[in-house]
Amino acid sequence: MAEKAFIWVKFISSPSRLGDGSGCGALKMLQFEGYTLDIARNSLRTADRKIALQRKSFDLLRYLAENPDRVVTKEELLKAIWPDVLVTKESLTHCVREVRQANR
Repeated sequence: MAEKAFIWVKFISSPSRLGDGSGCGALKMLQFEGYTLDIARNSLRTADRKIALQRKSFDLLRYLAENPDRVVTKEELLKAIWPDVLVTKESLTHCVREVRQANR
């Protein structure tokens, strides 16, 4: 049996979903651990600053934040972040490293 590789992400509390109040269900922001992930502006913020992330690293963080409380495999992340593109696991590792550094 092939061993599956996992990336574990744990939020102390589930992300809060903030919309625009229109009731249309459009997801605009996710809040977690003192951070705000602004999907409309593709930005990550803390209370006092904007945190720069490469586009794919932002997409990775967004995907993980939108899928809390479950294990997400590397294969799932590769398909979600790079659909229809053949990339190596090193690309994913680079994005994970960038997200971890941004959240320090």
